[in-house]
Amino acid sequence: MTAKVVTEGGTMRERDISWTSAQVDRAMGVLAGMASGDAMGAGYEFQPPMNGDSLVPMVGGGPFGLRRASGLTTHQWLLPLPN
Repeated sequence: MTAKVVTEGGTMRERDISWTSAQVDRAMGVLAGMASGDAMGAGYEFQPPMNGDSLVPMVGGGPFGLRRASGLTTHQWLLPLPN
């Protein structure tokens, strides 16, 4: 696998990297966690805070009229990372 890195001089170059299976599992977990957190919070984005005793159902809508479990742009920004 190769990764693009920026050198100290500011130029971009490719570098060979290798990951262990544990590192790949951890990276995939991070991506899955961010996407699911984005989808779970999308209906509450930009809303006033809830009190600590509130149940937080999986709702759709919110200020953007999204379907239930639809994410915002946060997880879409992550999609290119595994490539």
